Amino acid sequence: MTAPADLTPLAEAVECEFMYSYESQAPGPTYTDLGIATTRIGGGVALAMRNDPSGGYWNKALGFGTTEPFTVRTLDRVLDFYREHGVDQAVLQLVPSVLPAGFDEVAAARGLEPGSTWVKLAARP
Repeated sequence: MTAPADLTPLAEAVECEFMYSYESQAPGPTYTDLGIATTRIGGGVALAMRNDPSGGYWNKALGFGTTEPFTVRTLDRVLDFYREHGVDQAVLQLVPSVLPAGFDEVAAARGLEPGSTWVKLAARP
């Protein structure tokens, strides 16, 4: 029996594109009323919803490290995006294997705190 392929990059890419499409293609009035902003940064996406009625679920950055390395510069660009759009709290959904060396110190210096751990399950059909 051969070892299963690592589906992490595929799972990240699928979720990243789903979330990006879902927010960026909201109807015009909804887009404006909710204060939606989306961008692609460093192979991932950053999604902002300034007037998020869920309390922050839709403020999320994800998909990093699958097509290009996740760097401190990428992190700073993501943080700048949220500042620019008036979002003071967001989830940076990062796969541990993509984090650069010394990331804990870099994150702490920017006031970032670890949150909950999420698990994605995947299998080939």
